[in-house]
Amino acid sequence: MQAKKRVISKIVCAAIAVLSLSSVGMMYASAANYLDSDWKANFTFSQHQYYTQTRAKEDDSSMYIKVTSGSSTGRLNARGYGSDYVKPAGYAADGRVNCSQGRVTSNIVVGESRYIVNFVYEMGYDFGCLLLGNGVSTPDTFAGLWSPDSV
Repeated sequence: MQAKKRVISKIVCAAIAVLSLSSVGMMYASAANYLDSDWKANFTFSQHQYYTQTRAKEDDSSMYIKVTSGSSTGRLNARGYGSDYVKPAGYAADGRVNCSQGRVTSNIVVGESRYIVNFVYEMGYDFGCLLLGNGVSTPDTFAGLWSPDSV
């Protein structure tokens, strides 16, 4: 009787282990709009802010930015912005709302990737974008990739 209980106990433990391991594959993080889009910002003496095109913001994850080109001495600042509508990239706020809650990701240099904390989703906006600034009135051009959600 004792041996039979041990065999049944081992079978039950093995079944639980198999079920636990098979369910691990079902647990994953999902950010629906994480594919990168290109951006290019031309800063001048009088124009030192640039908005990326708005894209659907589908979860509360951070935004993502990678700077792929620009001056070797230049640095970017980034903030998360929200909107109720799709907006083109450009230099005017055009209905975009600051959703950074005072958080600024600064000193982003060429070759660097960063995650941008934002509250676009939590504040109820359907679309997000980045406001980029070079912080100085020096002409420069930067380019890179970004996404409204991160993995």
